Amino acid sequence: MTEEFLSNLTKAFNESEEGQLLVHIENRALEKRKHLAMYCDEWLKSASSNSDEFNAVHVNSILEIATGATNAIADAHIMHVGRSIYSTKST
Repeated sequence: MTEEFLSNLTKAFNESEEGQLLVHIENRALEKRKHLAMYCDEWLKSASSNSDEFNAVHVNSILEIATGATNAIADAHIMHVGRSIYSTKST
């Protein structure tokens, strides 16, 4: 793989929904949201008018991404490319 190809591939991944989810995971945003959902106070519910909408839309989206990730893990070629992307992103 050329450096340019890897750079373009990394950019495309980072701009994808999966890439954005990875950013949120790295920033612990999902963990914080999960914590708020588990220990949701009434004042928080009233302050957020779209909390139910967030749950339905985002949970389904995350489950679709997780299903895709599960399928990708089983593919050796995809895992090789993924390691290359991770290595590029880490440097």
